[in-house]
Amino acid sequence: MDGGKMNRELLELIGRMRGKYKIGVLSNSGRSFWDNYDRGELLKYFDDVVLSYEVGMQKPDVRIFELVAGRLGVLPEECVMVDDNEGNVEAAERAGMKGILYGSGIDIEAALKEL
Repeated sequence: MDGGKMNRELLELIGRMRGKYKIGVLSNSGRSFWDNYDRGELLKYFDDVVLSYEVGMQKPDVRIFELVAGRLGVLPEECVMVDDNEGNVEAAERAGMKGILYGSGIDIEAALKEL
């Protein structure tokens, strides 16, 4: 999701990966943003959707990354966090995850393969 719109290219990648990997969303965006999306529709793409306003903590709190891993049923060491905020990527790495800083020109699929 990018600025309130679905990133179709990213969703296609997620579709190819789903089933081989557990995939979740972790977002600090507020209720007014997420009210634009149907949770059931999101769960067609993601195994879990963790929204900071619902769980009472937010990125870069290391505990929220641990929570996400637990809800997905995996260890933090088995997770890759992709985020466009370097501080959030660093916090995920402190939680034991691998991190990828997302930005323009980044080939997520290639970056994931490198890991």
